[in-house]
Amino acid sequence: MRLTDKSSLLTANQTQLLDQNAKTPFSFGGYNSLDDILTQLNVDVIIEKGGLYHSVPKSLNDAEAFWKGLAEPEACHYNCPFGLRDFASHENNNRSDKCEACKVIREDICKEKDALLNTLILGLYDPARNCIILYPDAMMLVYGGKWMDELLVSTLAHEIMHAYFNRPGHDKYPYIYFVEEPLAEFGMLFYLHQTGSSYYDWAFNNVREKQTCYHYGADLMTLTLKASNPSGSSYYKYLLAYKKSLPIGSMIYTIGIISKRAIIKTAFDNLYADLGDDLTNYLRTNLASGTMTRTPATIPLTSGSHISVQKWAPTGRSRAIILEVNKADYPRMNTAKKYKNRNRYFADTYEANKLYPDSIFILLNQWGGGSISFNHIIDEFCKSVNTMTATGRPDYFSTGVIATLKMPV
Repeated sequence: MRLTDKSSLLTANQTQLLDQNAKTPFSFGGYNSLDDILTQLNVDVIIEKGGLYHSVPKSLNDAEAFWKGLAEPEACHYNCPFGLRDFASHENNNRSDKCEACKVIREDICKEKDALLNTLILGLYDPARNCIILYPDAMMLVYGGKWMDELLVSTLAHEIMHAYFNRPGHDKYPYIYFVEEPLAEFGMLFYLHQTGSSYYDWAFNNVREKQTCYHYGADLMTLTLKASNPSGSSYYKYLLAYKKSLPIGSMIYTIGIISKRAIIKTAFDNLYADLGDDLTNYLRTNLASGTMTRTPATIPLTSGSHISVQKWAPTGRSRAIILEVNKADYPRMNTAKKYKNRNRYFADTYEANKLYPDSIFILLNQWGGGSISFNHIIDEFCKSVNTMTATGRPDYFSTGVIATLKMPV
């Protein structure tokens, strides 16, 4: 293990403790120890001063914005992702009431954000630098200097799990906060348990008491130990395989069914990220192949005027799946009641600066499915996105997902 401690923040005994634990034999994903993971993946361990609090990852802010939008009365009345009728807002058709399901989910996300913002960073894995950073000063603050050995070893093991998740062939997949952090805790606990560490009980209780989603790592460990062969349990096999392509349901919280809106939004956002946050290549490719057409149109405003836009639709269809709006005109969309109040398009905007630098693009938010006409649109849209599948990534829309989108609502 290559460990750098320029400020001599660790004692000689603590440095030796980390080295010994890292070299303890531990068969995991083709590696022989935590040290073997660090060595083969060429990961450095750096000891640094200071103590910072966690920031909120983009995926968590995006999730809050998603559910906040759905909790608005008009949006949920027309587009509730659950199709439930046991909430007052649905039973009474009362648009002045917010959908309680969406509201509760948003509140849970806000609680997660608050807990995270009040949690000190004890260590982190930096994929850009391919290094692990440990913050012993922050560890000293957590329990007033107690349990330092336990914190050092468990934090190092947790961060090594993140490095493992980012190994070659898996680094192309995105970081999903609600999935990766519990799994890293689970991996850390499994390591301590399998190596017979005296720190296991302390670490398990520490994880279980956390106020963030990290505490699910303890639940995963409990379920794994219930198996007759923990190393053969489905939870452990999933841990070994991660990072991997995630089913849509892993990224968007659902009740009983998968929201078609969530399927569309997640796949398109993955495409956008893979294209470097620019739709230029997607639009050019589909125009050239004839799968999509760009047609001028107008949107009437409540003031009596209108906005000139471009409709992007599957060839031969008039329904726009993507609407192109001039950046200067986009704020005026707030007065286009037909589009805003019924939540016809997602609130997020996309850009294609290499092709249309003065435009922004918004994605259709109404995906009923079931009719021959609309199912053709779904087929063509999914085809247009899957055409751009990144190297090593499976299709954005699998055959099963497309079938789900085409089911009647």
